[in-house]
Parts: sequence; structure tokens; C-alpha cells
Amino acid sequence: MVTIRDILNRIIWDRRLQPENYVIFYISRGKPGDVEYIPCNLIERVSRDYVTFKRQSVTLSIPHHRIILILDVKNMKPLFKSPKLKLDVETFLRNIGFIK
Repeated sequence: MVTIRDILNRIIWDRRLQPENYVIFYISRGKPGDVEYIPCNLIERVSRDYVTFKRQSVTLSIPHHRIILILDVKNMKPLFKSPKLKLDVETFLRNIGFIK
């Protein structure tokens, strides 16, 4: 089974891929739709259980179990979709205003 950690490490370390073409969507309680997203080029570290990134000089760690989607935005294809995400990807992205 391919893990979230495997996917993120590949995005970061595979020279054929460009991290800015990938986005992580995660559960963020209190935010609109309880979801936030972060481009993978902001990732600083991927551990066994967390992904750490820096946004506006603030370092945040997101546990893997809160990640609901890893999306290749260039091709609009999911690399990972959590069972927690009940909607199809396109509907989800429209609902949160990521696409029109």
C-alpha cells in the first residue's frame, strides 16, 4: 500500500516532478468548509505521521490522518483521496471554491 508519506516524499524528491504542481487539502476545523489547502512546494519536512510546512513565517504540522486529498493541479488528478472525502473530487473542489 502506498502511504501519504510515500506520495509526499516522491513529490518532494523526484526531480521529474514539480512540487508547486501539487496541493494538499486537509481538515482545518473552523475554516470555511473545515478545509484548508497548501501547495507542496511549501513543505519543509515529511515525517512518519506529520507533514510540516511554513506559511507566512508560521510553521505548522498537519497529521497525515487530517489529509483528505493530494491533487495534481496541472492534470486535476488525485494522487490520494481519503475515504473521509465522500464527494467526488470535482464536486469537492467546486464546493470549497478551488475551481469554478
